[in-house]
Amino acid sequence: MNRHNITFLTLLTVELFLTRCASNHGRTSSDKWYEDTKAEILKQSDLKPDSTALMYNEDSTFTKEHYFSAGHEFHLKGYNKGILRLEIHYSKDGNFELRREICDNGNFGFEGIVYKDHFYGLSTWRYCDGQIHHQGIRHNGKKIGVWKKFDESGKQIEETDYKNTELLDSMPTLTK
Repeated sequence: MNRHNITFLTLLTVELFLTRCASNHGRTSSDKWYEDTKAEILKQSDLKPDSTALMYNEDSTFTKEHYFSAGHEFHLKGYNKGILRLEIHYSKDGNFELRREICDNGNFGFEGIVYKDHFYGLSTWRYCDGQIHHQGIRHNGKKIGVWKKFDESGKQIEETDYKNTELLDSMPTLTK
């Protein structure tokens, strides 16, 4: 191999490495767990219902629509006075949920993942205009790592480190 080819291959290798690093910039293992788990829950809950059930509270101001396929609940929608306020997508095994609370304008006011009745991974609360209000990671319902709070303009106004980030290595795994 001549000197020109070695130089070319070296530059190509460096470019590929830098491109890969740039594409993963800012993406933590927690971000990857959250995005992968969220995508898998949405995939597993993308079914056509073969039956539905409606549930009402005492004064009928809140309605829940439960969607089933082959006896398995895969989606729930909650309405307050006819306006969609809650959406839950369930994994096939029923252990994982993607929960979303919805503002008047349809934007998500909250989004987070639940595993066996406890929150795990990134939890995000938003102002109804879409700006993040506060955000952080939970493990078994407890705050871990850095949590940030923002004002309505998007400026960070608070940051608290709850530590215990070693718990990120024990996040539950969703079976595909």
